[in-house]
Amino acid sequence: MFEYLQPLSKLAVLAFVIFTMLGVGLLMSASQLLELLLSRRKLAVTLVANLIIVPFVALALGRLLNLETPLQIALLLIATAAGSPALVKLTALAKGDQVGAVTMIVTLMVISVAYQPLVLPLLIQGVQVDSAEIMRTLGLTVLLPLVIGLLARARMPALALRVQPGLTKLSSLSAMLVMITLPMIHFSELAKFAHNGGILAALVYVAIIVGTGWWLGGGQSEFRRTLALCCGQGNMAAAFVVATQSFSDPKVVVMLLVIFLVSMVLLIPLALTFARNPLSPPDAQH
Repeated sequence: MFEYLQPLSKLAVLAFVIFTMLGVGLLMSASQLLELLLSRRKLAVTLVANLIIVPFVALALGRLLNLETPLQIALLLIATAAGSPALVKLTALAKGDQVGAVTMIVTLMVISVAYQPLVLPLLIQGVQVDSAEIMRTLGLTVLLPLVIGLLARARMPALALRVQPGLTKLSSLSAMLVMITLPMIHFSELAKFAHNGGILAALVYVAIIVGTGWWLGGGQSEFRRTLALCCGQGNMAAAFVVATQSFSDPKVVVMLLVIFLVSMVLLIPLALTFARNPLSPPDAQH
């Protein structure tokens, strides 16, 4: 019915990814990035949680619930696209460590550009996956804008700080356009998801991976809260752009949309709960 919106939705997805990655890069300094890299325990836990456990949960859940192949693909797309820019806003809602959140995002994004194209063909059986095309897509739309943002922050910090709020607004506007056009285009498919297990799978998936991040974070620490929120939503921007350019079945995009909406329904109240229960000063320092 709204197929004419398809080109607009693809353009909106690309704009969302590029503006988001540029904005994240402008928030980050090299010293902040090194902080996580030099903290061996935090780095190891972050990588194990997001690159091993989260994809395993998605794979196991898809098979356990006997989901249709497109739904399994969507779960694995988001599970292997670690590092959601939304973590910055969720951490702000939680009144948490935004610098630590951005550091975690950038680290995971950079790794995921190479990780996702290598892992997806191994996890998605019976479906041809063009790893080279996915790597090219992620390199141009995720890694390149991110690197440009990081370099701009390093060389022109004052200008970067002035430009960053504008990029955030553009990212939010393009995200709203994506959230408006995609449900309109795929309305008939979206209506069926209450009966094919897609919504249930999304709820169970998000609940398990949030719990995993919380459990692995250890102690009543800011890192534990950030990791729980981080695991709860992968890089939806990267997952959408790969889905729209590498998979023709509309159910893949619709399932991603369902996962995104479910994650927001669960993660926003969780972030607000964290904000209402601040950590004591000694714990907040660890």
